[in-house]
Parts: sequence; C-alpha cells; structure tokens
Amino acid sequence: MACVAAMLRVPQRIGAQRVFGRTPAPRFCTSSLPVVEKATSLIKDHGCVIFSKSTCPFCALAKTAIQDDLGAKCHVLELDRDLDFKDMDTLQNHFLSTTGARSVPRVFIGGKFVGGGSEVSELHSSGQLKGMLEKVGAL
Repeated sequence: MACVAAMLRVPQRIGAQRVFGRTPAPRFCTSSLPVVEKATSLIKDHGCVIFSKSTCPFCALAKTAIQDDLGAKCHVLELDRDLDFKDMDTLQNHFLSTTGARSVPRVFIGGKFVGGGSEVSELHSSGQLKGMLEKVGAL
C-alpha cells in the first residue's frame, strides 16, 4: 500500500512542475547554508553577479550589456531554474529589504548593488559600466 501511495505522489509533484514549466532545480542550496547566506557569498566572491530569471526581458537587457556587449566575466544565478519556489521567494524578500525591490534583475558589481536592467543599460550607454567592471577585474 505504501508503494501505491508513493506512486500517486510522484505524478502530482511532476505535474505541478510541468504546470509552471519547471524541471527540478539543480539545487543551488544543497548544503546547510541558507539561500541568503549563499547569495551573499556569491556577491562577495565574484566581481559581478546577476540574480536573474530566464524569461525576464529586463534580465536579458542586463545580461546582454554585461556579458555580450562587454564580454565581462559574470556569475549569473537564474532564480527560476536554480532555486525552488521557497528559496526564490526568500531571496527576493531579502533583496526587497537590502536593495529596495524584490524584482529581477538584481545586479551587483564589486559587492555593491548597481541596479536592475534599466540602470545597467543606462550605465552601459554612459560608458560607466565598462569602468566599473574593469575596476573589479571582470574585464
């Protein structure tokens, strides 16, 4: 009977993931460290970090400016692919308290929050983005 119950749970879980167009996350949070501590560590350890969602046009704008146009080394965390819903919500709530918004992208250069897609695009257009990335060794 337990085997039948286990079989019944699997389609429900898989079905819920399909409804949202998701497959199981590669598990950014597989250790005992909470997601906020891991994100903080990423920001500290990398010159440039983008917290993104794979289908977000403003995220694409920031990634294009930083990675494609300038060719910068940048760590990108796709929240919708790399985190489960609970961790994604926790991280976005953390961003609300630390950056003033929970929306993505959240772009950090040299450990400092520089903005979202529009702000990164403006920094790129003005020529400031390249200097910021060079200063932290991302270019």
